[in-house]
Amino acid sequence: MAESDLDNNNAGVDRLQYFLGNIGIIVAAIVAVSIFGPRSTMMTIVSIGLTIASLALDVMRLQNVGLSQWFAFIRFLPFGNTILLLGLLAAQPGWNATRQLDSAGRSILITELILIGVMIFMAFRFRMFEVPFYIFSWNVF
Repeated sequence: MAESDLDNNNAGVDRLQYFLGNIGIIVAAIVAVSIFGPRSTMMTIVSIGLTIASLALDVMRLQNVGLSQWFAFIRFLPFGNTILLLGLLAAQPGWNATRQLDSAGRSILITELILIGVMIFMAFRFRMFEVPFYIFSWNVF
């Protein structure tokens, strides 16, 4: 199946639009926090709006990939948002027809996995996950 056939048959947003939409949501959240403050009522309303916008963006991308839109609710599971983001950024339009990533999708997925590995390495290197020993002792007082 040709790439042009896949692009024309699938509605929704493609990889670039999905990536730029996520960047726009992040920028909007940063601007809203800097204007309203993190604990304001207005920030609560903005964050609910951005959550709905992000969910709608995921639904449109799932439609483009050719999967059920109900997969968008994976984002509410622990680490589900990360897995969903990896898949939606890497899959080409019409992925459901071929079930294989194209060369750009493989490159994107490998780059994302390397970046996640670097973040995990840095977290353990700088002991961000280190738990103090006294938490596990019985003589806390």
